[in-house]
Amino acid sequence: MPSIGLQPKPGAIDQQLVFGRVAPMVIDIGFGIGDSTAALALSYPDHNVIGIEVHRPGVANLAILLAAQGSTNVRIIEADALDVLTWMIAPSTVDVMTTYFPDPWPKPSQQWRRLINDSFAELVASRLLIGGRWLVATDSSDYAKQALAAATGSPALKVVGDAFSERDQDRPLTKYERRGIGEGREIFDFTASRVH
Repeated sequence: MPSIGLQPKPGAIDQQLVFGRVAPMVIDIGFGIGDSTAALALSYPDHNVIGIEVHRPGVANLAILLAAQGSTNVRIIEADALDVLTWMIAPSTVDVMTTYFPDPWPKPSQQWRRLINDSFAELVASRLLIGGRWLVATDSSDYAKQALAAATGSPALKVVGDAFSERDQDRPLTKYERRGIGEGREIFDFTASRVH
């Protein structure tokens, strides 16, 4: 972690200082046990990848996965995604942002805790470059509708195909998703691009 962990603090990330290069940027929000971020590191070797997660065992597991596969293009921030996007990611700098299987908080009394809402979609849009993509996947139909509505409600975003789509080829199949499919849960995907 000393070489790949970033401390959460105000101020935009200096890619040259942090990665030793300036490159297109991928941000994986809420990476869980880290298998999606490890796969993104291999899919985007010419990109700088930032994984954000609050769950310490997941952070540790990602560090182990990255060491095992020899990836050096990933940095990990153990912090709340809203804080990181607000204070550490400069506007109009991200090529790809992913939010795979965020906590659905299924009970009506918990749903205010969901990450993806109108204000989050606006924050994501502000951090993407023009033409940058936001990839979202969930196995909660209710949350999927809420997330899609947030994306389509943003004037800066355009949902590809205007609705749910097939799994993007850039999206790794996670352990959580494989288990969900095995249990018969439907997976909902959409991709939104920043248009202005």
